[in-house]
Amino acid sequence: MPLETFEIHLDNPHRSYFAGQNVSGQVVIGLTERSKLIHGIKLKLQGKAKTHWKETSGRSTTHFAEEEVYIDEKVYLVGYETDSSEMTLETGNYKYQFNFLLPDSLPSSYCHKYGEVKYFVEATISRNRKPNYVSKVAFTVNGILDLNKESEAAREGEMSNEKVVCCFCCASGPLGFHFKLPKKGFVPGERIGFQIHMFNHSSRHITCTAVALIQELKFTADLERTKTKSVQMAQVEGPKLSSGDSTDWIVTSDVSMLKVPSVPPSRLDGCKIIDIGYHIKFKMEAKDSATLKECLPIVIGTIPLRDDFNQIDGVQRIPIISQPTSTPASDAFFLASYADLPPPTYEEAINGTKAEDAESSCSDPPDYGSVDWKSFIPRYVSYRFSAK
Repeated sequence: MPLETFEIHLDNPHRSYFAGQNVSGQVVIGLTERSKLIHGIKLKLQGKAKTHWKETSGRSTTHFAEEEVYIDEKVYLVGYETDSSEMTLETGNYKYQFNFLLPDSLPSSYCHKYGEVKYFVEATISRNRKPNYVSKVAFTVNGILDLNKESEAAREGEMSNEKVVCCFCCASGPLGFHFKLPKKGFVPGERIGFQIHMFNHSSRHITCTAVALIQELKFTADLERTKTKSVQMAQVEGPKLSSGDSTDWIVTSDVSMLKVPSVPPSRLDGCKIIDIGYHIKFKMEAKDSATLKECLPIVIGTIPLRDDFNQIDGVQRIPIISQPTSTPASDAFFLASYADLPPPTYEEAINGTKAEDAESSCSDPPDYGSVDWKSFIPRYVSYRFSAK
């Protein structure tokens, strides 16, 4: 088949959407000669998650895997699946418009070597007694986690700890801290301020203090088998303390704050086989002694607290919702709920481990629009907060 062009163009240049939005675009086909088809041209929208890893014991290797499908829709741009007659496309260029409405309960896209949530649009040209042509384009879904609906998001967070350090079997004074967050709900792009009262009444020197943002991952396969991983996403270091010292470490300026990077929201709501959590970890390291540390859970969402809307810069003013001629009920609901939402930016996921075991998009040559899932990195919504 003399096929010169076979591409899928999405209207959203970022290829990043909220759950509940419309995915619209066009399939572009260019023919250099008159061509016969069978069945026609099919377009499919699919979203699914899968987990997979292997464990080795001696000479035995066991694979663990699980899969979920969230959306699987198809439309026929030309012809019908049940029609076995041949159809002909004349030489020239063709453009077929399409529009899919994403369910509002979809989980966010995610890529990791142990599990992934992926979404794509796939076009197939069905041919008579020859391999089909396939073109595919991947896109990012941002699941809706509205911090305004999270009971703990706007509340202050506190944690404290202390211990007595022994020196040659003799107890010296205690060392410890009291840590405070102004709130516990954040979105990507936001900076986290905090204040810590630290004291060192021991005979040891505090050689390191640090605050870190930690991501906790849990993958499930075969119903109950799990694999966990902890990833440090960001860290800032604080002052050292000599024996007998105490100090207040107060962070309120952008330079010294923790910045929430481009990451998926907490929990990955809608996905039962991948769970994501976040916490703030503070540690004090004393010379020749065990580290004192504590963790405080936080929530990372995709919709910021309304009290913070006025701190977000109104840059990159691309509509949150691309409105079709007739706005579907789900889209209309989204518009009504978040009409005043400041426009986000779209940033590549940080520490986004690429999907090592992702399946190839098409094994039938030639492949005009294959998705390289091994290098695909989601682009999550992020917000640009005004400098403090």
